[in-house]
Amino acid sequence: MQIALPSIGSPTPPRPRTLRAPVRPGIPTSQADSLCRLAIQLTSAVLQSGEADILQSGRGSRRAAYIRQCAIYLAHVGLGVPLADCARAFGRDKSTLRHACNQIEDKRDCPVFDQTIGELEATACRWADAFLLTNLRGDL
Repeated sequence: MQIALPSIGSPTPPRPRTLRAPVRPGIPTSQADSLCRLAIQLTSAVLQSGEADILQSGRGSRRAAYIRQCAIYLAHVGLGVPLADCARAFGRDKSTLRHACNQIEDKRDCPVFDQTIGELEATACRWADAFLLTNLRGDL
């Protein structure tokens, strides 16, 4: 039995796999719902899909399921919405959301996909921080 060892000086070291989101402590339900809606809107705009496709009750098409997985990943991992709140907002079981996050995390090995999701996360975080700051001041 041979074990494949990584070559010395390999160009890209493996990224650490962590699905532990920087959960926002004590996030109220209304803010969690708003952050999930933000993830849905951004994902549907960037990946050119309707929000109804993401929120449909069944699995839908393969493309709809993929886009829904991206939105779930963005909400939970990118924006730090607790899994239980994401499950409620997306109308799915927590185990389904864990599967979605694992699927997207596995796809991040592709540099182009990783860059796209990374940019989507950065944009979502900027919008979320602006939303939360505005909401805390009471301007809404």
